[in-house]
Amino acid sequence: MLHFTTNALDLKLKPKAVASSGLTLSPKTLIFIERTKPDGTEEEKCKVMVVKVDESRLEYNWAIESPDGSSRSGAYVIDAIDKSHDYGVDWEVKGEITSKGTAPWVSREVFRELRDNGFTTITVDKYVRKDAIVIAELKGVTVFSMKINGEETDFKAIEVSTDKGDKLLILDEAQNPLVLSAEVAGRYKSKVTAIYIPGYVHPSGSSLQRPLKSDSYDSVNE
Repeated sequence: MLHFTTNALDLKLKPKAVASSGLTLSPKTLIFIERTKPDGTEEEKCKVMVVKVDESRLEYNWAIESPDGSSRSGAYVIDAIDKSHDYGVDWEVKGEITSKGTAPWVSREVFRELRDNGFTTITVDKYVRKDAIVIAELKGVTVFSMKINGEETDFKAIEVSTDKGDKLLILDEAQNPLVLSAEVAGRYKSKVTAIYIPGYVHPSGSSLQRPLKSDSYDSVNE
């Protein structure tokens, strides 16, 4: 049984207009993600570079650096970024280059249903937990801080919880519903630490062009 919170019902019945963050989903966008076990150990550094995107498909390259210094990389295609309800992906699965899995985004339909209705269904982890249908509920809106082109910036994010105990923070941007942080119960935690977007213009009107100094993005294949 779903137990809707006051925040979720407020958003459902009285949707609030949200100004665009300006974080468009476009080629050459580079996303830096840190991923750990639930207890915070064995940190991996992940990079995702958007190669191509249209209404239904999103292609990106990924690279992972492990704590022991080893690294691996590959290419991935999300086949239904517009409507898939499958969040989980496994970059390590051989042969799985094209999938309905949308991570590190949720689909636009999942985002829209959360924002408009207060809940949706989603598959979070089909590889280990063998999820079938998971109920995701909107809990409210919060602020998430991360570096954009080297500048610390705050963005609105929607808070989502599932009946499996997962917690997601999703960028409050209908065309770019990037999962900014995720706690997948019993599996892992992940967090976006920085994004590089060529020519990004902040909604305030300032252009953030300074390249990231603390991270290199040359190692992600273009």
